[in-house]
Amino acid sequence: MLVFLFGLLLIVLVFYLKQINSITTSGYKMRELENKAAELRDKNKKLELQITELRSSERVATEVEILKMEEVVRLEYLKTDGTSVAWNR
Repeated sequence: MLVFLFGLLLIVLVFYLKQINSITTSGYKMRELENKAAELRDKNKKLELQITELRSSERVATEVEILKMEEVVRLEYLKTDGTSVAWNR
């Protein structure tokens, strides 16, 4: 009878340790995922700020000057072999 109780206690102890290990591992993974989510939120905010900066009218005006773009005054389309081509005069 004593051997049976000892065996039962051992089985319960092993089960308990396995559950504790599982809970601890899940908690660690959860913290890891929460940290990753926070990093991604920060990165998303930085990217949104960068998009806003790149879309600003000052930025566009600067790029127009750097690329030496000109305003189109008159635009004509030429047809060649079924494709359209834009021509600035």
